[in-house]
Amino acid sequence: MQGVGELAAMRACAFHGAGQNGYAAQELAFLKQNLRAIPDEALGALVCAGSDDEVASALVLMLGDPLTRSAALGGLRTYQDDKLSAFTRGLRERLAMIARRSDVKASLDKVGRVSTYPMPHYAIVG
Repeated sequence: MQGVGELAAMRACAFHGAGQNGYAAQELAFLKQNLRAIPDEALGALVCAGSDDEVASALVLMLGDPLTRSAALGGLRTYQDDKLSAFTRGLRERLAMIARRSDVKASLDKVGRVSTYPMPHYAIVG
């Protein structure tokens, strides 16, 4: 399921970027239906192509579910010395903005916290 989710997430983001929002919505619907199986892919696609409300709703659901909580917490963490591309940095900034919403913050406060970590300067292969 993970490979299918990764493709759906890439398609959702690409369709959104190309202005093909109907096709993006189809991919997002698939990802939201399979949120528990592919939480990382669903959250990434929603941040890229979904509305703020869709992202916030997914985060609240994910934080409330022990099976998806770690993916939500992982997605919300930030890094020092961030060497990300401008596009990825923009997505991370959008996610951080949505994470400050009262509904998301209340859900996060119930289950954990996120921190800022040093950005790894090495690649993990394997």
